Amino acid sequence: MKANQKQIEKGKSIAKQLKTDTLFINDKGEYFTSENRAQLSVNGDKKKYQKLDYSTSFSNENDEAEELAEIKALQSVDEVQAILDLELEGAGRETIIKACEDRIAELKN
Repeated sequence: MKANQKQIEKGKSIAKQLKTDTLFINDKGEYFTSENRAQLSVNGDKKKYQKLDYSTSFSNENDEAEELAEIKALQSVDEVQAILDLELEGAGRETIIKACEDRIAELKN
């Protein structure tokens, strides 16, 4: 089975409420936190359920929001430039790069 976008988004909301990174959905649209229960719900037919992994969804959103707040709070161009340099060498996330560039411009004015 392949979950549609609406089911994936609903699962994301459920996973966030339950504070879990993984859910399973069966072909009836039922969600489970346990793969065993998902299997039992479809008599063991692995084609009738799917694993939904939200591990990167929540951690990245929260981490990035914290980083953006930290960048906004910095008072030195050198500190912001150091973060920008690291981001350019590493992940290269556009939102972090833009936030750094914007903060540097604010501090220089």
